[in-house]
Amino acid sequence: MSNKNKIKFLSIIILILFGISGNSFGQEFNASVDRTTVGQYDRFQVYFTFNGSDINAVKDFRPPNFSGFRILSGPNQSTSMQIINGKVSASLSFVYIVQPTGIGDFTIGSASVEYAGKTYRTNPINIKVEKGTPQQQQQSNGGYSDEELSKNVFIVAESNKSKVFLGEQLTVTYKLYTKLNISSPQITKLPQYQGFWAVEVDPAQTITFDIGMYKGERYRVATIKKVALFATKTGQLSVTPFELNIPVIVKKKKTGNDIFDEFFNDSFFGRTETVDYLAKSNTLKVDVEPLPSTNVPSSFNGTVGNFNFKAEIDKNKVVTNESIMLRLTLSGSGNIQLLKAPEPQLPSGMDKYDPKVYDNVNKGSVVSGQKIVEYLIVPRSAGEKEIPSMEF
Repeated sequence: MSNKNKIKFLSIIILILFGISGNSFGQEFNASVDRTTVGQYDRFQVYFTFNGSDINAVKDFRPPNFSGFRILSGPNQSTSMQIINGKVSASLSFVYIVQPTGIGDFTIGSASVEYAGKTYRTNPINIKVEKGTPQQQQQSNGGYSDEELSKNVFIVAESNKSKVFLGEQLTVTYKLYTKLNISSPQITKLPQYQGFWAVEVDPAQTITFDIGMYKGERYRVATIKKVALFATKTGQLSVTPFELNIPVIVKKKKTGNDIFDEFFNDSFFGRTETVDYLAKSNTLKVDVEPLPSTNVPSSFNGTVGNFNFKAEIDKNKVVTNESIMLRLTLSGSGNIQLLKAPEPQLPSGMDKYDPKVYDNVNKGSVVSGQKIVEYLIVPRSAGEKEIPSMEF
């Protein structure tokens, strides 16, 4: 056989092989993990990857049941594309970061997607969770200890007063300080206000950060909660911590001498990961003193604040059995909802019915508003009647 014939034969074989390879890109949906054996404190990634020529047609991703694991992040989507011999192959990945909730053998179930009218499912993945160590806990925080994170992400509870009288308002403000990038915090435990009547002040739907100082250091700071408290009993009372689960985005620390680890941790690549950090505010102590017991007016009922009181009727000339509206209005700053208006004493020959009560509360930094009490009064006999004055 001549060299020319050999070259022709070899060329034909190569073209056939390339032809087979170029047409072999089918659709498949697979699941994979970083590792199948993890420590109880480890965070690891789970990938659900669809490979095909048209990933834009992939729809209706349904994740598996992550029983035995806590989802820290996800699903995060990533795509890639490659062209081999004119044939396009692309992949779409749904990525989760999870952490075990116990020790033992667990199974991550099947995920599914819809593509071209067909349902594709992944195979389940078995994960073995072993007992961890504190060192693994630190590694699961991206190589950062809880102490390091606590210096850079924390909650401070501040009270405008540490000593109040019974029924007097104090305002507690919760501020989130951070030097790191964070995702949306999730409430894990709300503070308890035992011994207080609580009114949330200026509730916000979003968290807005500004630049602020704390103990001489610069942070991004946001007010995450503000509440007005009115003490309902005396003594030293406590406000328990406010707890948030905060996803913190940190630069991944170098974990060994591997040249690839060193290369990809170069600042050019900005290799980061998200770790879950539980932040707790400080506990507040408040001393509540009883109200003065000397020179107390007989009409005083324990209300603390700054109020105005007025009484009015809608008409002053009626016939018998014609109704009159008596309106009592308390307005000012203080615990509007707990205000108790004085009860009118009517002359004989007049009937009154149970009142209607309306609270209009302004939940600003100082709680204020109105309490309106309306009585329906019906005179049963003719003559000039006088409703005695009331004191508040």
